[in-house]
Amino acid sequence: MVRTVVLIREELEKRKRYFHDAKKEIASNNLRLLLPANVVTVALLSFFLLITPYIINGWQATVWHIGFLPASVFCCAITFFYELRGKNRGNFRDVTGLCILLEIILFGFSTLIDTAGTPQGSSVFVPLLYVVMPVLFTLPFYISYSVIGAAEIVYIVEILTFKDERIGQYDIFGSMFALLCSVVVANMILVLRVRDYEIRIKYKQLSTKDSLTDILNKQSSQEAFSLYFQLHNPHVTCMMMIVDLDNFKEVNDTKGHAAGDQVLRRTGQILLDTFQSTDIVGRFGGDEFVVLIKGIASEKLIRAKCEKIQGRLSHETMRDVGCKVTSSMGVVLAHRQNVEYSRLFEQADKALYEAKQQGKAGYRIREYDLSE
Repeated sequence: MVRTVVLIREELEKRKRYFHDAKKEIASNNLRLLLPANVVTVALLSFFLLITPYIINGWQATVWHIGFLPASVFCCAITFFYELRGKNRGNFRDVTGLCILLEIILFGFSTLIDTAGTPQGSSVFVPLLYVVMPVLFTLPFYISYSVIGAAEIVYIVEILTFKDERIGQYDIFGSMFALLCSVVVANMILVLRVRDYEIRIKYKQLSTKDSLTDILNKQSSQEAFSLYFQLHNPHVTCMMMIVDLDNFKEVNDTKGHAAGDQVLRRTGQILLDTFQSTDIVGRFGGDEFVVLIKGIASEKLIRAKCEKIQGRLSHETMRDVGCKVTSSMGVVLAHRQNVEYSRLFEQADKALYEAKQQGKAGYRIREYDLSE
């Protein structure tokens, strides 16, 4: 029993994270389905209004049948113009509102058609919608079933008002059974959607992270650097640092590759601890690491960071693998300048070379030069 409660809590927490973290993706997917759903609704209504008189003898469209069509066209038009506008396409609140509008129109008119529109016949549309709508759109349960719960209450009231008791009791039973089925099916679908999202996030992280150090790999780092410059040019303020481990080959040769891997992991962890989560820390291959510190270009601050890295690296590698490892660092500062990534990297690399020429275990800081 306790384990069941724990599993339920874990599942609810996963769903909460899913609707929080994947909000834009969910809104985009729902919007992608909205217009086709509206168009199909209008097309099916038009088709059945035209063909039903030839299938059912004596059938006539009621005011609810006729009113259903312009209401659906109205909803379709709103969705079309929202998509056409192109702004805030990933706005969860807007898209959810459009989904709810469509559901209210569908449930409202289907309820009227199945009750006041056909008092002597069995319900057809409402139970079907109970199963279809929660699966069609990805919405939090409290939203989906607030709409469906309200629709069921109205539906039962309408049945008791307009239908014969013998027919109504079967319709109520059918709607409640459909509602129960929809809860089961919607839960299963949502579990699959959450798991699919978690798997995609996991593989995305694996594709962007360096497998050994768990920081960004070279390609992901370069993409993150380029995006930052693209968003902030021509007034970029930043510091780029290249960190290169001194005599790293000797660690592999004397202590073994397992020790070398431990040194690389430790270096990655020290860099993550030293800089903010908003900064970009990546491994460019071998024993070379690159850091972009966003929005700051302070020589005093970067000197303190360099000293901290040197101190921790020598102390913790001695503890981990039995030998003191040092690093050389090249840093370039840019103050509200138009920064070109390749030029910034080249200048940081030159600063690193100068640091190594000075005797290693040190750092060299330069200002970004637009003419170089």
